[in-house]
Amino acid sequence: MKTKIYFSIILTVLSIYKMEAQVSATNNFGGSSDYVGWDVNQPFPLTIKHERANQPINFYTNTGLNLTPLAKLRMDISTDVLTSPSGSNSFEVGRVSIRESSLLWTLPGSKPGALLHLGHGIVPGTLGHRSWMDVGTYTAANTDNMYFGLKQEFVNPTTSQIWTDNMDAVISWGDNASTLTDNLNDLRFIFTTIPGTNGISGDYDGQEMARISYEGNFGIGNFYKIGTPNTALRPARRLEVLDGGLIQPQLRLTHTQQNGVNTGIYTDFQSLSTGDLRINPKLNAGNRYVGINSASAITTTLQLGANVANQSGLRFENVARIA
Repeated sequence: MKTKIYFSIILTVLSIYKMEAQVSATNNFGGSSDYVGWDVNQPFPLTIKHERANQPINFYTNTGLNLTPLAKLRMDISTDVLTSPSGSNSFEVGRVSIRESSLLWTLPGSKPGALLHLGHGIVPGTLGHRSWMDVGTYTAANTDNMYFGLKQEFVNPTTSQIWTDNMDAVISWGDNASTLTDNLNDLRFIFTTIPGTNGISGDYDGQEMARISYEGNFGIGNFYKIGTPNTALRPARRLEVLDGGLIQPQLRLTHTQQNGVNTGIYTDFQSLSTGDLRINPKLNAGNRYVGINSASAITTTLQLGANVANQSGLRFENVARIA
């Protein structure tokens, strides 16, 4: 009888201890050395889970601005259901959102746009978001957005297979169509160093190395105008290589590379300040020759080859008549 009594007391004490040890206990002030988790003596994983379907795990922090409420949702782990590219299969996916602020997260239907979502909330399928944005990182700020990840191209509709080897790596960026008339919304590559060092790369804006415009033109060089982003230069052709005041060849075709900028076998192309084009083939420090439609060894500075009908290799056209 005493044994049963002792056992009941132990169970009661343990149950009371368990209730009071919960993190959500009233007046859970804690101390500077307290933490949520296991100590060093626990040889098993720390498990955090929610057993109810479609319920996220939320993480809050104080705003620091004396706002009401103080605690704001900063990160959540949730799930979503997507339809495969074949349109015949639905599957569950994980989602993690890290919220830069509460902006746009309160819109009806707003939820993470990919496996990892950073920034503002979006309604999937609107603006630049697409349903194939899944295994990757989706970044949003207001209407601007970017996705870096995988794109599933095809799923066999006769099987339950979701992911196949038919995936491409994708860098996608977008915005609302109403702003495409300005000089923003490009994809840019920027190099930065310690502020105040190394010239342009140490400036606030950094040194732009390349830019892809939303029209599909690719520019190599610094097209950015410091302090005037709305009047930034833009690549004017499918590929434009900008000298940017360096006064050096913009393009080099290399056969054999060696140490030093002026050694090896290469040909430089340079658009000069006079508007002229300079073609400069080199074998180390020695000048070589330019051949057009010539298969034999070139022995003159410029050699124009004739075709099989021995027609002239040089033709002059009235450029005013060219459309």
